[in-house]
Amino acid sequence: MVNQLDVNKQYPLLSKARWSSFRKLKQRKFRELEGKFLAEGLRTVQQIVDSGQLEIECIIFMEGVVLDFHALDASVSIYVVSAEQFCELADTQQSQGVVAVVMAPAGFHTDSFEHLDDGTLLVVDAIQDPGNMGALYRSAAWFGAKGFILGKGSVDLFNPKTVRSTAGALGSVPVVYGADIQEIFDTLLRFGWSIYLLDAGDGAVPLPDLKLTSKSVLVVGNEGNGIDPILRNDARYTRVLIPGNSHRVESLNAAISGSIALYSLIVNKKYNLQ
Repeated sequence: MVNQLDVNKQYPLLSKARWSSFRKLKQRKFRELEGKFLAEGLRTVQQIVDSGQLEIECIIFMEGVVLDFHALDASVSIYVVSAEQFCELADTQQSQGVVAVVMAPAGFHTDSFEHLDDGTLLVVDAIQDPGNMGALYRSAAWFGAKGFILGKGSVDLFNPKTVRSTAGALGSVPVVYGADIQEIFDTLLRFGWSIYLLDAGDGAVPLPDLKLTSKSVLVVGNEGNGIDPILRNDARYTRVLIPGNSHRVESLNAAISGSIALYSLIVNKKYNLQ
């Protein structure tokens, strides 16, 4: 391990060809094609290093930048690029001058959840905001969700802002990417999972009143439109809401409401408080 980059050491320059290929990772189609993503900023990179969940291909520094890493594996390749080149890799306006190229974790198939006897899965239905997506994944990791299912139309889990919002949690919860939610639900129902749609409309069951099952699926809908009406009108699923005491606020933020519901489904069940 090294505790700080050696200011006296001449780290190799990143070749123009590799720099060009890494720069393309700012676009979703190339992230999906290459199975890699960029993680920017000292805290973000350090969190990924600390978690040990993901393989880091290399770390790239802007020329002249010296940053402390309290546990950087000496086997990780380190490269330097010019300030101009780094700006084309960076996503933030006030960058700290460090980016990691990270291998995206492999996706899972719904069949992976067939033999689970207990647990909660989090499904995101067309979540658009990268910050919300990252926060929901982070909450899924914190509360011990068994899986994270990305419905079609959702923002990329490896969007640079999403990566920062996960706070190093990436890789800790199995992910099903780009799923057709209706097909996924048909499969999960056959496996004995109960599906709960987070929806504040009339007829929804308050979460404290819910009779929980051992295998729960929580669905968080789009920030503006909520749960897809096709899902909302399907009698096989239970619509649930978070009770509140204020008439001044129309709704909760998607990430906040999803996190509260996860707490109710996972923590309350664990301590037999349902």
